[in-house]
Amino acid sequence: MPELPEVETYRRYLEANVLGRQIAVVPHIDNSMVRHADPLALVAQLEGSHISSTHRHGKLLFANLSRGGHLVMHFGMTGDLKCHPPGEEPRHARLVLDFETGDSMTYVCQRKFGYLSLADDPEEFVSALGWGPDALNGLDETVFAAGLASTRTPIKAVLMDQRRWAGIGNLYADEALFQAHIAPTVPGNELGPRRRRRLFSAIKEVLRTAVSRGANFDAYPDGYLLTARVPNAPCTNCGASLSATKVGGRTTIYCPRCQRR
Repeated sequence: MPELPEVETYRRYLEANVLGRQIAVVPHIDNSMVRHADPLALVAQLEGSHISSTHRHGKLLFANLSRGGHLVMHFGMTGDLKCHPPGEEPRHARLVLDFETGDSMTYVCQRKFGYLSLADDPEEFVSALGWGPDALNGLDETVFAAGLASTRTPIKAVLMDQRRWAGIGNLYADEALFQAHIAPTVPGNELGPRRRRRLFSAIKEVLRTAVSRGANFDAYPDGYLLTARVPNAPCTNCGASLSATKVGGRTTIYCPRCQRR
């Protein structure tokens, strides 16, 4: 499930593989995946353009087009980017770009929970969605503390609220709470200053670590929940059995010993 670290990995992959390459043709686009834009207008803007730079905000990836505008990609639960020789189109292709250099790039999204769009300005696009600051690069501790103090919603659900801060999803919310030793069900406004600071630091550290390791779970430190995120598996910190519950409608894994209320 692509969250901020995965999308940052896609951004770097995009820059490393297709930056500056002119798009000759768009041989395939799934019109049902295009939101807030006309699919024909999107194709017209892509063909003849090259991607000059990239930008990420939360789980959104923006590719700046030389002819103007930005290709917007949201990856939903199953989205990915794949570079490949022409004619070798991956399964579940939703957008295919053929470059003048002879290779191709495909945006794939099996379950179609993501989307494609065209934006004049990334900041305006994010603002129209009502999203908060980027959880890694734009969130400061003062805004974070104020956001927690204003709600009795369980902290796990607060962390995943994109209107407060963008990019944290189910997996990394669990990891940050685990690293901060905070129960996922505690109301946001019950966290005192010390625990708020500890959680804020854990969020930043978890996201930085995930980005630096290419969002590869096999490369995460041994003490990470994500290396053994299965109910009844031993906690990587204390050895107790991990528990599962639902918070905000999402499966939540935690250690009942390390993360007591």
